[in-house]
Order: sequence, then C-alpha cells, then structure tokens
Amino acid sequence: MSENEGASPREVPTPTATETKKRSRLWTVIGFVVVAGGLIGMKYCDQGEADADVKGQAAEVVSQLPDYAGNEEYYASLIETAHPTAFDDSYRMGGRRTSSKFDDERYLQLLFQGMADQAQADGRTEIVGTLRLALLSLRSGPGESR
Repeated sequence: MSENEGASPREVPTPTATETKKRSRLWTVIGFVVVAGGLIGMKYCDQGEADADVKGQAAEVVSQLPDYAGNEEYYASLIETAHPTAFDDSYRMGGRRTSSKFDDERYLQLLFQGMADQAQADGRTEIVGTLRLALLSLRSGPGESR
C-alpha cells in the first residue's frame, strides 16, 4: 500500500472575499502601470522620432549655407553639439488631452546660436560670420528689411 492510498486528496483552500479583492486590486494596479508605461513610452518614442526628423531637416538647412562645401564635417559636428539643447528647449511633450508642440523658429534660432557659439570657441571666425548672418536672417524674417 502506498503512502497516498487512503489519504484524502489535497484540498486547495478557497480564497476569502478579502483575498480576492486584494488580488483584484493588485491586477488593476499592474494593468494601470503597464498601460501608463506604454503611453509614456509612446510619447517618448514620438519625441525620439521627431528628434531624428528635425535633426535631419536641420542638416539639410545647414547644407545650404554658402561655406558648407569644404566644411561638411565641421558643420555636422556643430549640429551634433547644438541640436540636443535646441531640440529639448523647443519641444513640449503633450499631455493626456494635448498634443506635442514643436517651435521650429525657436529651434532654428537656438541651433544657429549654439553652432555660432561653438564655432567662436573653436576659433572658426569665418563660420561664425556665416552663422550670425543666418541668425539675423531668421530673426528678421522673410521679406523684411535687415
């Protein structure tokens, strides 16, 4: 005769109403955390995509500067340096009922200012001049006298 013969089958205790409520609340909280984390992640994902798009467009704009040819690598390094601060100061993540906002004029001014400051620190006066002219053009707007 084996040990389990004659013994009653092992009973699984039935959870009490309080235990059931606690488990239900736990799953509700876990569900909320997962959903909220997903939504926040989507916002940051959108911000990351916007960051990359804006940076690419900034490179296109900078490539139109008159002294870009021959200074491509230096301009690329200036964008790498100035872009993060300019983007972060120009991008506002949306909330629950508002969409994200990006101030492109502010971004370009901050980008060119940051690039000019770095070029000044590097002693690249010819590039500083070009960037300052671009800044003046941005500030005065199209069609306005300078």
